[in-house]
Parts: sequence; C-alpha cells; structure tokens
Amino acid sequence: MTFTPTQKVRLGLGLAVLILVIVVVYALRTVTSLNTASRLVLRTQEARQTLSQTLLLLTDVDTGTRGFLLTGDPDFLAPDSAARARLPTVLPRLHALLADNPAHHAAQDRLDDLISGKLTLSDETVASRRSEGP
Repeated sequence: MTFTPTQKVRLGLGLAVLILVIVVVYALRTVTSLNTASRLVLRTQEARQTLSQTLLLLTDVDTGTRGFLLTGDPDFLAPDSAARARLPTVLPRLHALLADNPAHHAAQDRLDDLISGKLTLSDETVASRRSEGP
C-alpha cells in the first residue's frame, strides 16, 4: 500500500494532533493533581497552626491560673480570661478543618473532653483559692 504525498501529510498531521491531544490531557491531569495536593498541604498546615494556637491559648489559661494561685492577685487571671474569650473562635475552625477526615473524629472528641476538663479544673482551682486562700 502506497500513500500519496497528500495522504502522508494528512497522516502526519493527524498523528501530530493525536500526540498533542495526549500531551495536553496528561498536562491537565498533572496540573489538577498538583492543585489538589497543594490544597491538601495548605489545609494541613492551617490545621497544625490552629492546633498550635489552641495549645498556646490553653497555656495562657494555665499560666493565668498558676499566677493567681501563687499570688492571689486577680490581675494574673487576665491571660486566662483573654484565652477563654478566644477559644470559642479557634475550636470551631479546628473542627471545620478536621471534619472531612473520619479518622480525626475520635481524636477531636477526645481533645474537646480534655480542653473542657482543663477549663473546669482551672475554674475549680481559682474558686478554691478565692474561698479558702493559699
């Protein structure tokens, strides 16, 4: 079977277009994959940052409580109060960031229980210091 020059050109162009389409499809899939991976990395970094912020707020609660326990000076409760005011904005954001991963639900519930316990213990300790003294 012999091809005329016109048929050869058409066959060559057809093959070139096919190769171009394959390359474009592959490039689009790669870009989409990279975009998805980038979003996941950013989300993970935001979750880690929010967890760190939560830890810092709980450290402020602890610091304020400890300062009040040692001195009896209510001014030491300022970091405690400020941290407690910010926790209701940080925790829902953390829940939203971790909501799409079922493996995190149990850890999230445990974290909520630990935070609640920490705040309750701090409240009880401050109340005890106020009522009973050092």
